[in-house]
Amino acid sequence: MDWVLLIVSLTLALSVVALLWRVRQLQNHLQHLKVRRSHFQALVDSIPDLTWVKDLDSRFLMVNRQFTKAFGLTSEEILGKTDFDLSESEQAKKYLEDDLLVINTRQAIHREERITGEGGAESWAETVKVPIIGPDGNVEGTAGMARDISERKRAERHINHLAHHDTLTNLPNRTLLERRVKRYLQNHDEDTDHLAVMFIDLDNFKVINDTINHHVGDNILIELANRLRSLVRKDDTVARIGGDEFVVVLPYTDVDEASAIAEKLRKELLLPIHYEAISFEITFSLGIAIYPEDGTDCWGLVQNADLAMYHSKQAGKNRITVFSRQLADRSIRRMTLDSRMKEALLKEEFSLRYQPKVDIESGRLIGFEALLRWFDSSANAFVSPLEFIPAAEQSGFILTLGEWVIDTVTKQLQRWNEKGFVTKVAINVSAIQVHQNTLVQTIKDKLKQFGVSGSQIELELTESIIMENSDRIIDNLQKILDQGVTISIDDFGTGYSNLAYLSRFPVSTLKIDRAFVEKIDQRQDGRRIAQAIVEMARSLGLEVIAEGVETGEELCVMREIGVQHVQGYLFDKPLMAAEIEDRLKESWHYSL
Repeated sequence: MDWVLLIVSLTLALSVVALLWRVRQLQNHLQHLKVRRSHFQALVDSIPDLTWVKDLDSRFLMVNRQFTKAFGLTSEEILGKTDFDLSESEQAKKYLEDDLLVINTRQAIHREERITGEGGAESWAETVKVPIIGPDGNVEGTAGMARDISERKRAERHINHLAHHDTLTNLPNRTLLERRVKRYLQNHDEDTDHLAVMFIDLDNFKVINDTINHHVGDNILIELANRLRSLVRKDDTVARIGGDEFVVVLPYTDVDEASAIAEKLRKELLLPIHYEAISFEITFSLGIAIYPEDGTDCWGLVQNADLAMYHSKQAGKNRITVFSRQLADRSIRRMTLDSRMKEALLKEEFSLRYQPKVDIESGRLIGFEALLRWFDSSANAFVSPLEFIPAAEQSGFILTLGEWVIDTVTKQLQRWNEKGFVTKVAINVSAIQVHQNTLVQTIKDKLKQFGVSGSQIELELTESIIMENSDRIIDNLQKILDQGVTISIDDFGTGYSNLAYLSRFPVSTLKIDRAFVEKIDQRQDGRRIAQAIVEMARSLGLEVIAEGVETGEELCVMREIGVQHVQGYLFDKPLMAAEIEDRLKESWHYSL
């Protein structure tokens, strides 16, 4: 019995020792697990992104420090809860859908999502969510990370805004304009829905930039952009596509509605703009094109509206023109004229005619006006100067053509001088030529080359050049005057005549336009205007010549109101140089 008891006691003691050892092992293991968990939590807490682990019921099992900070809660307050306890219900539904998608597909998802917080505050997060696969291969839950990308999104929106808006006016630019028009055209009924496109260009805006400064010009553009934006409807688009060029897109608008809106815009935009104690009155030329009649895409419509706007410019500015096929045909012809004119100059199809100028009292010949003519050999007909001169000005070919005229006139004067016939010839000069400093040198070179006196040349300028009132133009004209050349203003009275501007220009003669001379004996308005021009000229010490005198009655009125010189078919048609040379043998005198 003693041996049995001893064995039992020893066995019992050994069991207790073994149990104590196992307990000690378990304690060590638990301590190790606690340390490992602590290390894992520390590692997770060091991640700058929100990090979490959920079970299959989408309950949070673990979150990191960034997560608790974001929600303003402790981890104990979060663990065991779901997104419905932490987020707005609609947002929580989206999170639950993501969890189920990850669990069911066993695939990770990566997306950017917009988060709406309290008070409607909006932020963006980039999230990654992955399934947790257990040792048995089954999904045990989900894990995720989220990074705040709100700042990046704001930067992207800013860059996108800059890419689609004009930096000066903040209006849509060409890219956004095209996108909006495309979107409209994709969602329209071609049979019933119209789209109107307006092209607006400021008149003489370059003068403001050149004579004042670009800063003032920029502020005027900003004010005009704001006005346009306030005048159109909510669904309309106002875009700036160039320096002083604006495009207005009017969805569901036909030609009659567009014309009425255009007239409203024109009147409102005419109101003075005040900046730095200066009042600016800006006028506009405007063109309209309508979808689908005038174009089926954005730039086709803009191009045709631009063409209509250009017609408004040509017709005198501050006008509204609706595009038509006739305008398009005229434009095509004008474009082809450029290449045809260059070819015509090489083929010597251009020539000059010289119309006599006559002293109204004595009938004495005092000189000629050189008139440019073009005989198109391919068409076997003359091309009207009213057609090819504007086309040459638009293309810039007028510079080459103008130099040819100066060369031809001075060469002809040399020939006449050698024959003992010393006279004076007036040459019409475009505003484009006057702007070029080369005009001064060209005249100087030609006078020297052909040994002609500057007093034998007169330059006829249009009245519009006076209105520019540019110091550079006045300086160029003074340099021309210094060579003995005289200067006259052609078609005077047809524009906005300004006595103050006129007094600044080195002008010797004013020419009364044919529009005031025609049937002046029957029209009191024409007589009053012509009389006013004569009185203005007299006060400035200038001579006056009237063009287009065709009847004896018109000549009598010109004499009565004090005109000194005249020209027109009453005396002679424009003559070829050869015809003039034939007359040199006779005493050239007109019986008045």
